[in-house]
Amino acid sequence: MLRLALTLCAVAFFLRPQAASAQAPPDSSLSYFPLEIGNSWTYLHVLQHPFMPWDTLYHDITIDETVVVNDTSYFVVPLFRALSDTLRTDETGDRVWMRYRGHDVLFLDFTVAPDSSYSMLLPDAYGGYDYHVRREDREYIRTDAGDFAPLLGLHFRIPELLDSNLYYAFVRGVGIVNFGGAWIEGYRLSAASVGGRTVTSVHSLPTTQRIMASVYPNPARDRVTLTVPSPHHTPLSINAFDMLGRRVAQWQAAGDCDGSTCRADLGVGDLAPGTYLLQASQGDWTIAHPLIVHR
Repeated sequence: MLRLALTLCAVAFFLRPQAASAQAPPDSSLSYFPLEIGNSWTYLHVLQHPFMPWDTLYHDITIDETVVVNDTSYFVVPLFRALSDTLRTDETGDRVWMRYRGHDVLFLDFTVAPDSSYSMLLPDAYGGYDYHVRREDREYIRTDAGDFAPLLGLHFRIPELLDSNLYYAFVRGVGIVNFGGAWIEGYRLSAASVGGRTVTSVHSLPTTQRIMASVYPNPARDRVTLTVPSPHHTPLSINAFDMLGRRVAQWQAAGDCDGSTCRADLGVGDLAPGTYLLQASQGDWTIAHPLIVHR
């Protein structure tokens, strides 16, 4: 029996059903939303009352159940303000469908290009509106579970409906790290277990890159050399973030890449003493490494 979590947000999606298995991708660490039995996420939001003590709201997502409909398996996932808790993913983990009123509805599409949208059609009950889900990525976020970069964001906006301004931010291999709506914003990841491991910020990076990347010297005074593995010859795009998530420096087309390794010589003399996160991007991958500036 399908369990439909009908909430205050009356967002509904309608597409033709498509048959597929709800099994997790072969390597769920490559998915932006790892759907697998046993995965769990806890989020918190601090309410800052002007004349009262502050309060904290919590939201838990735990995948501990599957259902089968018409020989297709779905995961039961209690998402925030979702119309249905019955989800399945494709074999790559790049798209997630929602089961609603007997139909499979394309809910999350991680293949859409940055700053682009994919169209979705509301059912006739809502006038047949054609609306868009826009990809709006973010560079960095600090949470109780760790610091994550980069973030793939999907923004759901339907002006005709109440509280339709929904935003979900995802990190590959971790899942949703931030979400909110028009009335309640700022739910951030507090703790999570994905694939039998406790999630921390380093888990957003591939293991081989996490081991091989280096910053030298570290701590540094004026200059550092960032070394990362890469099979490409194109230069790196490098950003430095402080511990509040603010970008404080940027280097475009940096580094010499020989097809196996990229080395970038960076001037950090303008950065104040403290701890930073160096984020290097090349093509469709990103790697981060901590940096300490000391004088």
